[in-house]
Amino acid sequence: MTSQSVTNMSGMKDISPEEMAVMNQIAELSKQYGSDVGISTVNPDQLLKLATALYKHGIASNDLLAGGDDDEDDDDDEDEEEEDDDDDEDDNEDQEEDEVRQNEERQEGAPMDEKFYQFGHDEEEDLLEEEDAYAADNNEEDAFGFEQFIIGSPFENSLNLLDVIIKSPKNDILTSLLLSDVYDLAGNNHLELENFDEAIPSYEKALRLLEEHYKDDNTHEDITEGLLKLCEALKWAQDTDNYEKYLKKTIKLIETRVDKRKSKDIEKDKETLQELKDDLDDIKESQMDIRQKHPEFDSILKRALGQLLSPDEISAEAGSAINDLSSMIKKKKPKHK
Repeated sequence: MTSQSVTNMSGMKDISPEEMAVMNQIAELSKQYGSDVGISTVNPDQLLKLATALYKHGIASNDLLAGGDDDEDDDDDEDEEEEDDDDDEDDNEDQEEDEVRQNEERQEGAPMDEKFYQFGHDEEEDLLEEEDAYAADNNEEDAFGFEQFIIGSPFENSLNLLDVIIKSPKNDILTSLLLSDVYDLAGNNHLELENFDEAIPSYEKALRLLEEHYKDDNTHEDITEGLLKLCEALKWAQDTDNYEKYLKKTIKLIETRVDKRKSKDIEKDKETLQELKDDLDDIKESQMDIRQKHPEFDSILKRALGQLLSPDEISAEAGSAINDLSSMIKKKKPKHK
């Protein structure tokens, strides 16, 4: 597929601005490098730009799919279903006619279509293995060109490009800050694909590079942003210990930034701090034994069960025991917004 065909294809359907941005980049890169270029030979910063565009395209696509259906869409769906039913009936009639014709040809001794009957299953497998081996020997996978990234999951395609950057011998032209962007973007893609166990090490590598770059300013917004993303991945992965560890680290850094008046947006920092502290309280509360939170628990429970009371006292004390238990119920604080 040439850059001209990409342009033509984009004109055939309605696409989002994010998808158009991907198409335009692919067209420009194909024009610059050719349609069959080895991807690993392309400058890493250009691959990173395309990988970023693919990620944004994936986010836009997810947002579109998550949108609600309106009545007009429902009517369109019903019309399409009716058309599909009519098409199915026509297809069934055509299929029946084909079967009758094929039976007549078999009876007359007509030869079978060689395209379908030339090879058996074993021969087809051998041919596929030979093609795979040839592609590996000639590095054909690297010579696909940019158009391969139009098809399939934008997140997977973005990850494939990022993997090429990481493994490329040219990645030495990337600064630690730009390389951190590569790992950060990889973490973002893994998070969208719900590959939480792979998002975590990607975010960790990005964070180490950021800390190296901003070693004289560990309260920099890029570092705290990286920490927040890592916390999000750890939360989804249900890694409570590390989640708590990095929550505390993030809280400390933001508090330091606020105290030293280094915040670019102090209100946003204070809001983020409150949210993180609420999350930390939730962790501590979930880990605490109920007897630590309520030392009177055993006594109240026994009284409620009547173990410490005579039969005559049960009815008299039941109400107070229930009230005591009710007072122990703590409503969850509303999430700070």
